[in-house]
Amino acid sequence: MMPAPVSNLALIAGNVDFTSVPTAAITAALRGAPLRVLFTSFDKPLFWLYAKPEIRDLKGLKDKKIGTSGLGAAETLLREFLKKQGLEVGRDVTLLNTGADSVRWVSVVSGSTDATVITLPWNFSAEEAGLRNLVSFTKEDMVQLTGSVVIRDSLLQTEPNVVEKFISATLKGHLAVRANRAEAIGTLTRNVKISEALAAKSYDVIRPALTADGGLSEESPEKSS
Repeated sequence: MMPAPVSNLALIAGNVDFTSVPTAAITAALRGAPLRVLFTSFDKPLFWLYAKPEIRDLKGLKDKKIGTSGLGAAETLLREFLKKQGLEVGRDVTLLNTGADSVRWVSVVSGSTDATVITLPWNFSAEEAGLRNLVSFTKEDMVQLTGSVVIRDSLLQTEPNVVEKFISATLKGHLAVRANRAEAIGTLTRNVKISEALAAKSYDVIRPALTADGGLSEESPEKSS
């Protein structure tokens, strides 16, 4: 387990051969780092925006406080989305760094904030607590890469067979997850050590965000956040 910036450095230095942190890798590559994203499992953001039940739509967020985890993919995505909806951060809404997902949804329930953007499985906790789902980003026309395979360019030159086998195995698993709901739920239950019911709910909400074959459509880079 490594923070994104550390994983990039480890990959460049050859301490690891692959990472799964595409956003950090793309940012580093734009600055000249010899990194490349070869495969991605998800091309939709795995985030949900929940609010107090009395807030019925996005317009209701005006002059409200939204909890986030601080600077990062979720907050960047949220800022971009709100701007498209005509809500300017700092003018129309206030973003507050209220900590981890578990803390953020509780802050909305307790009334400390009015809404929050959260990830699995806390979106289910928010639902059970009676919060209102304003946005499911998996259904929005936005792109954010998750669960990717990132390599350094030199590995393609020195060990192309290793890269091919790794991508091939990853693709087989990816296609199996897309095609077989029951087996995917069983794997989630065993490996993540969660209940079968939670695994089923998780599968059903992330399934629309899965790429067809690990690649992106031609228009995806233009929509990427």
